[in-house]
Amino acid sequence: MYFPVAGVELNPIIPVLVGAAVALVLNQVGLTGGIATLPFMISVIGFTTPSAVSTNLIFIFLSPLGSLYSYWRERRMLWRLGLLAGAGGIAGSFLGPLIRVGTLNDITRFKTFFGALLGFIGL
Repeated sequence: MYFPVAGVELNPIIPVLVGAAVALVLNQVGLTGGIATLPFMISVIGFTTPSAVSTNLIFIFLSPLGSLYSYWRERRMLWRLGLLAGAGGIAGSFLGPLIRVGTLNDITRFKTFFGALLGFIGL
């Protein structure tokens, strides 16, 4: 299948399998998996335009919905903490694209920044 915005030809089952595997592993510890799917899109399938980030946001939004329902059903949700973190997430969702398109629009600078971020998280 050809994805015209990405300029990539790819079997559509590959992103589905990668998304499922990442969500299966990372949602168990409370992460959305966006930190793992973005390097896949940029490095493996070659989707290097700034729209890779916005495409990744769809995954970030959809993947935790099942986990949220499970936590709500088990009455393990900390609503105040979640709403405060969500407020920070909303602010970041406005600032992030501005920084990505404005400052990190070159793929080399973006990969350097993202690599440093992943290294920091790994430590």
